[in-house]
Amino acid sequence: MFWRGMINLKNLLLLLLMIIGNTAGIVANPSARYGTLDDKDTILTSFVAENESIRSILSRISSDYDLNITFNASNSDFDKTVTYRAADVSPETLLTQVLALVGYEFTPIGNQLAVHRSERFEEVDSGGTANMPGGVHFPDTILRIVEVPVVVYDTVIIHQTRTETVYRSQPYATVVRPLVINRPSHGPLRIRNERFAVSFSYAQLLAGYNNSEIIPGGDDLQNVRDADGASFRNFMLNGGLHYRLGAITLSSSVALSGYSLPFNYTELFSSGGYHRIDTLDSFYTIVNGQEEWFHVTDSTYIPLETRELLYDRTNNLGLLGFRLGIAYDLFMSTHSSFFILAGVQAGIPIWQRGNTILNESGYPAVPLERKELNSFVYGFHLGPGVRTNLNDRLDFVFSAIYQRYLSELQASHPLDRQLRGIAIQIGVQYAF
Repeated sequence: MFWRGMINLKNLLLLLLMIIGNTAGIVANPSARYGTLDDKDTILTSFVAENESIRSILSRISSDYDLNITFNASNSDFDKTVTYRAADVSPETLLTQVLALVGYEFTPIGNQLAVHRSERFEEVDSGGTANMPGGVHFPDTILRIVEVPVVVYDTVIIHQTRTETVYRSQPYATVVRPLVINRPSHGPLRIRNERFAVSFSYAQLLAGYNNSEIIPGGDDLQNVRDADGASFRNFMLNGGLHYRLGAITLSSSVALSGYSLPFNYTELFSSGGYHRIDTLDSFYTIVNGQEEWFHVTDSTYIPLETRELLYDRTNNLGLLGFRLGIAYDLFMSTHSSFFILAGVQAGIPIWQRGNTILNESGYPAVPLERKELNSFVYGFHLGPGVRTNLNDRLDFVFSAIYQRYLSELQASHPLDRQLRGIAIQIGVQYAF
């Protein structure tokens, strides 16, 4: 029994010595626990991350390639999400590119890969402001992966300070080019690649007629001109299709316009103002065989009587319009663009209700009928606008547009007049 206990004790001591020896070997040779980048140069891999946080990507790289990656887990920069794709890259290139998305790099220290902020993103030029790393905002999502040569010069913007950052890589390796580094935190950066877009907008118009000049002394025509007024109670619904060519956008649209214009006109009727002569009796005599007639008359004055017929109402008119236009981006900020637009338009009257004035004696007012309107009018429109990104595909568009028809709406009117107005237009645009 004594010798049997000694044997068991001896085996236990040998087992402990083996465990201690193996532990010392691992400590003396850290690469036995974690691989280093040097022994993975020949590994080429593909990697895809869709809207994934930097923290999660670093965890995957550490697990897949047995790398010991050290970083500050409390730093919110590693919670930013990115979209990244790469093919046939080494683990070192993969880690370098992923960290570059948020302005970080790594330094090998023993078997550790220590992640820290890259000095390239901390430096500013002589016109910049020092101590800015904490205020720098990077894009939440990288939208584009591009193929570049050995040395690529990218222009990045850091708080309105321009500097050039040089990326060095293997010949024609895939590297990430940040489109804009300084991004306001309240909205995502979106450089649209989609060429087509559809839009819907609503506009409120201040509209009226542009009447021809009145000949001096034409008081009646002046009353005709004053009959038509302007109002802000007009609208336009517009649906369009757009095609983008860089800073130029071509568009075609269909618009439904409704006009409510005041009509105030006084039509004057008068009678009397003269002497009326009545014959009371007639008789004749015969002188030298000839009849001579004599008439007994009476003269009565008819007083002047006038009547006024007042029209005070709203004329309603509907036009179905077709538009062709072109817009040019004058200036682009992080998430907005300022543009000017111009185009031609045509309109077809589709409804009418109200009164109009005919080019006849006295310029009478009559009900407005479809036959009094031309079947087709044409004109132009132009104005500035601003477009702001709401999300990856949806934009908010605001514009101020001056529009004018060059042809007459009513040929039978006494005056040569054209419909015109200023529109305040808001809408949305969806890119696809």
